[in-house]
Amino acid sequence: MPSTVPSASLFVVERRSTPRLPIGLQGVVRAENQSATAVLRDLTRDGCRLETECDLAPDLHVSIGIPGIGPTSGRIVWKSEREFGCVFDQCLPSGAITAAFSGPTARRNNKFSGPAQIGIFVGVITTSWLAIAGCVLAFIYSGSPA
Repeated sequence: MPSTVPSASLFVVERRSTPRLPIGLQGVVRAENQSATAVLRDLTRDGCRLETECDLAPDLHVSIGIPGIGPTSGRIVWKSEREFGCVFDQCLPSGAITAAFSGPTARRNNKFSGPAQIGIFVGVITTSWLAIAGCVLAFIYSGSPA
């Protein structure tokens, strides 16, 4: 059943039968005589949105190598500057989306990279300990006679 999704100042009818799941997974796209890495921005059983340096025209048949799923054939249905929409020739089998999300190379859609997450964690811990030390020192020096 189509749903209405607010978009900027107008409403857009969402025709997908299943929601798009953001995935951020690196794969490979092959078309005619070209092959390049691609980042799958979102994925459904019916298709995907991908970003690549390849110039893919609408109606072009492609093969997309999706980690955890394998090569999947489809057709480009729209394009923007570097992003492309692809509809698969056959729906992905049940459990394929889960396999893509749980594969060894699946990147969880975190806002920060691994090193940035570690830096934030260390920064929060260090700040917490400095705050505790400051409170302890303030307590020690405020309790002694002047």
